[in-house]
Amino acid sequence: MDELKIIRQALVRLKKSGETHVHLNKSSQKFIKKLSENSYLNTLNDGIKCASEKNNANKHNYFIPNASKNEKISAIINSFKIETGLNEVISGVGSLDSKIVFVLDYPSLQTNADHPLLNCESARMMGKIHEAMGINLNETYITSVFKSKSLIKHGSPKSSDELRLSKELFNKELDIISPSVLILLGISTHNIIYNDSIEMPLFEKLNDKFLKFNNIDTLSTYHPSYLILNENIRLKRRFWEVILKAMHKTSINITNKQRNFFKLDR
Repeated sequence: MDELKIIRQALVRLKKSGETHVHLNKSSQKFIKKLSENSYLNTLNDGIKCASEKNNANKHNYFIPNASKNEKISAIINSFKIETGLNEVISGVGSLDSKIVFVLDYPSLQTNADHPLLNCESARMMGKIHEAMGINLNETYITSVFKSKSLIKHGSPKSSDELRLSKELFNKELDIISPSVLILLGISTHNIIYNDSIEMPLFEKLNDKFLKFNNIDTLSTYHPSYLILNENIRLKRRFWEVILKAMHKTSINITNKQRNFFKLDR
């Protein structure tokens, strides 16, 4: 049995037992030490010390002191890999200092070399959106709630446990980035985030209204692929109004020309 499977089983035993540590053989300890050096996980002492998810005061104790945001993201991704046994985990793309985070439900099954989360058409659309905002694509951050395509079957997570673990990872990711605004792309993403099952008529009413998620101002709007499939100036304007709200909230300069993009009365 490889070391990753041994560690995963140890974590499962730890969770079931309610204990704070578990002892591993020397081979597994060496594996974790190597992982710690590469990914800045701080989990190895005499055993594996696990942070309690119920204790918010300890939510950062899987990081080494003074770790950078990139190091912290690497740490939580590797921790997720160990707990789920998944090797293909796709992290977000863009600036970890961004005040705007775009959120997808899961990576497109038709992703391309230029973007690990979006297909070619949606990636081009996001590029145009950022160009209209007057910023580069890499100045914001795009991520997904589910970080692996293998977690998805028929458009939904395979198990409630995988849903929970994915949401925990997503919450930690947001905690590291600390954005001012989330923009949820698509009705599926909105329903996953809020554990809801609304349909398009109600979703459209929420299109330009701020909600809260983890105390972060949150807007829900159309997925880029929906705008591509439904070539409609009204939809584009509604989408753009969400972008304008996010720009205003994060103090990005808005010109009169930008305010008038896609206006129906022009």
